[in-house]
Amino acid sequence: MQNDDAIGTLNHLISIAKDGVNGMNSAAEQANNPTVKSKLSSLSQERNRVATELQDVVRRLGGNPDDSGTTLGAVHRTYMSVKDKVTGTSDQALLDECERGEDVAVREFQQALSKDLPADIKQTVQSLFTQVKSSHDQVKSLRNSAGTA
Repeated sequence: MQNDDAIGTLNHLISIAKDGVNGMNSAAEQANNPTVKSKLSSLSQERNRVATELQDVVRRLGGNPDDSGTTLGAVHRTYMSVKDKVTGTSDQALLDECERGEDVAVREFQQALSKDLPADIKQTVQSLFTQVKSSHDQVKSLRNSAGTA
C-alpha cells in the first residue's frame, strides 16, 4: 500500500475517532446521571488519545492529519440536538446514540484492518482498535445498566 493510501485510511479513522470525541462529549454534557456523565467524559478523552496517536502516524508518514470529524457525524449531532430540544432526552437515549456511534467506529476500524497496510501501521491500528472495541463494550454495558435502573 502506498503512503498516500495509508494516510487516507488513517485520516478516515481520525475523522471517525473525532466523531466519537464530539459525540461522547456532547452526550456527557447532556447526561443527568453523574456516573454516565463521568464515564462518557472519560471515554471521550480516551477517544481523543486514539485520534492524536493516529495523527502522529500520519505526520510520520509525511501527511497532513485530519483534525475534524466526518460530515455525517456532524449531521447526526445536529439532528440529536434538535430532537432533544423538541422531545427531551434521557440518559438511556443518549447511551443508545453513543452505542450506535461506537458500532460505526468498530466497523470502520475493522475495515481499515482488512486493508493492506504496512505492518507497523497495521499493528498501531490493531492496538487502537482494541481500545475502540473496549470503549464500545463499556458504552454497551453502561447502556444495559441504565436500561435496568
